[in-house]
Amino acid sequence: MLTNVTVYWANRTGASSARLYRSGARRSRAERFFNIVHWTEPPRGGHFPAMEVPDIFVADVRAFLRPLR
Repeated sequence: MLTNVTVYWANRTGASSARLYRSGARRSRAERFFNIVHWTEPPRGGHFPAMEVPDIFVADVRAFLRPLR
């Protein structure tokens, strides 16, 4: 996680990155442009779920892939 933060800090792109998430990261907007077939909002965790709550992340990936077997 520190590597990711350092990349934004070193390039001074943290503010522009945050602006992107704030302005357009809502599901309703995504539904207008894409055919969303699986959407999960986990009960805890943050921006890096695979590192913060790997058990929830793995369960979600498995739930997504299960119908594709």
